[in-house]
Amino acid sequence: MVLNNSCAMKKIISIFAFAAVAAATLVSCSKEIDNPEVINNGVKMKTITVKTAIETKTTLDAAHENIVWSAGDKISIFNDANNTNLEADYAEGADITIEVPEATTEIYAHYPYYSGNSDGPESVSVYISNNQTQTNPGQLNGYFFPMVAKGTVSADNKALISLYPVAGALALNLYHTDLSGEESVKSVKITPASANTNFTGRQTTDITGDNIVYSQASISDPVTVTLTNALALGNTKPTDKQTFAGQIYVCLAKQSYSGVTFEIETDKGTYTITSNNTAFDLENNDFVPVNINLAKAQFEAPYSFVAQDFELASSIAVGDKIIITNGTSGNVAVMKHYEGSNNNYKKVDAAVSSTITSTEDMAVLTVSGEAGNLTLYDPATKLYVNATNTTSKNYLRSSDAVDDYAKWNITFSGSAAVITNTGKESHNIIRYNSAVDQLIFSAYDSGKQQPVYVFKQAAPRVLDHITLSGTYPTEFFVGDAFDYTGLVVTAHYTNGMSATVNPTSVSTPDMSAEDVVTVTVSYTENEITKTATYDIIITERGAYTVILGDDATELTESAAGAGVVLPTRSAIGDYAFYGWSETEVTTESSTAPTLVTVTDGKYYPTEDIILYPVYKKGSGTTTWVKTALSDITAGEYILVTNDGTKVFNGTMTKGHGQVSSSAISFVGESATTIPSDACIMTLASVTDGFTMYNANKGYLYASKAASGGLAWHESEDSHWSYTSGNWRYSKEYSGNYAYLRSYDNSSFRTYSTNNGAFPILAKKTTVNTETYISVPTE
Repeated sequence: MVLNNSCAMKKIISIFAFAAVAAATLVSCSKEIDNPEVINNGVKMKTITVKTAIETKTTLDAAHENIVWSAGDKISIFNDANNTNLEADYAEGADITIEVPEATTEIYAHYPYYSGNSDGPESVSVYISNNQTQTNPGQLNGYFFPMVAKGTVSADNKALISLYPVAGALALNLYHTDLSGEESVKSVKITPASANTNFTGRQTTDITGDNIVYSQASISDPVTVTLTNALALGNTKPTDKQTFAGQIYVCLAKQSYSGVTFEIETDKGTYTITSNNTAFDLENNDFVPVNINLAKAQFEAPYSFVAQDFELASSIAVGDKIIITNGTSGNVAVMKHYEGSNNNYKKVDAAVSSTITSTEDMAVLTVSGEAGNLTLYDPATKLYVNATNTTSKNYLRSSDAVDDYAKWNITFSGSAAVITNTGKESHNIIRYNSAVDQLIFSAYDSGKQQPVYVFKQAAPRVLDHITLSGTYPTEFFVGDAFDYTGLVVTAHYTNGMSATVNPTSVSTPDMSAEDVVTVTVSYTENEITKTATYDIIITERGAYTVILGDDATELTESAAGAGVVLPTRSAIGDYAFYGWSETEVTTESSTAPTLVTVTDGKYYPTEDIILYPVYKKGSGTTTWVKTALSDITAGEYILVTNDGTKVFNGTMTKGHGQVSSSAISFVGESATTIPSDACIMTLASVTDGFTMYNANKGYLYASKAASGGLAWHESEDSHWSYTSGNWRYSKEYSGNYAYLRSYDNSSFRTYSTNNGAFPILAKKTTVNTETYISVPTE
């Protein structure tokens, strides 16, 4: 189906010293229509067949002479008899056949097809998208270039259908006169000034008259064109004779434009440039060339996290980098990056000494704008802190552009910051909600919730020197493996800060001969390297003698480093032989002494030494101790009914945990045995709670905040914690949480309220009844 056009190219206007490009035309031709007669429900119909000798629609050639079609494209066709909306499919190599009433003298068409067009050609809807794609430079996806047509069916069954674009296009020529190396364009975002409010969106078009008349929706969101295949950036300005093959097209509505901002994303960063006072008129079917030299644009490198130190602020200026907290000392909450949910900002915990060191999940905001109307920009998300325009809600959101609700006034009341949105009169002050089920930064009325504080970036943290400390080995024997376990490296900075760091490198000394060797420790941060040294002593190993303290037996190495075999002593009364120690245990002790290390049956002394035998009697006793929910720590636990009689056996029936077949018996707060079918769960500590895991079942979780929500999960989904006086699952279900309960002392269930019988958690505890001595009495 050949659908060609005969609209002349219009004005070519330059901004940024844009080069003129010769205009081209879209060629028009007639359509051959066959006219067999058929009867359809008593109405005479005329079958119109449009031939399909066509090329590829998505290619726009260098002279802009053709917009052609490809398989899968659809147009919507009306007629003047009954305004029937006929969807027409194009398939390459086949004819498209449509049926219209015999009385038809005119037909109307538009592209792209839109199923909502049911009212006739006087109200055809076409749409210019805010998100456009382009496969290669110089190719315009026709879907983003809507067209409409009015065609006449003549007496000799011929029709003229001329498709007219209901849009124009900017043809961007991008180059960089200071280009260094290779660089490729990935996407372009265009943001017209606030005065340009009708440049995208759905448009209602009347194509029944002699002239195409349309009205636009007031849409002012930025338009982004994404390249499927990146455009290699050149370093020379295009000439007047340059073809269109290397351009990026941006489809926009007919309008006069001024103050257009272009954001060009490349593989090296983002360039921003504005047309300032230059204006241009874009007509339907215009292709206006725009030459943009990225060397004159503002460049922003891709965001890369770097830890920074922040100190409490009492004033703020444009250009400052800040974080927002709920306190000034100890453990505080810091506003984190916006997550696009719940209309507020979450928190991340931090420790304050004199400063706060930023972490990757904190929102480090750049202050821009002007005093009284500051913007708070997060370069990690490329979003501005934004108060919702909903006057009755405590919402705090983000936006990718600056509007009235992204402007703030920052003052100070004591050490607290008062951050007030200038676009709202209520629910407009950033505060912190410390409720256990909230823990958010959001917008509130004055005096509501908790105050916030602003910390701004301190003087740059520049590495000055490093120091060494800790307990680490400095004496070795010839042939030993070098080891620096226990070495602590502290980095010291020019701003007075210090931090424990991992060394970048530690030199490896030669251990093959006696010597005093200097070890060099290096640490590198932000391309600055500092070093520190310490000495180790390497000596030949001698042949040493071990004296056994109980019978004065002497065991001498046959050669240096050969080691000796320590004997095993027989039991004495209730005491079994435990091993050899450098420490003599003269009276019974419940504390086990440190035994010497035996490797492959031998002890290797490092000096002449006396070793003493150690004997042990008794053993550790395992008990299960009832533990208050608020005192839970990591370890192994069983879940017990509220009356202390039955234990969770790990089986689930319709989301209810079942109990053991036999009872458990507590004496006071502990039990020495548990039912054989008890389900033992390991509690591991995570942020603000614990996971509950059984090796045969998986992780215990709550699938809903209602009865019957208890289940096993193969991977960690969330965690349990002591919250509001009870045991709660931290995952939120439609604003509610699941609480673990002991039901009627016969099962374990989840509920959406914190009422009812709390279960008992009993922790596995080992009670040590062992005693040690070197010379026991029989």
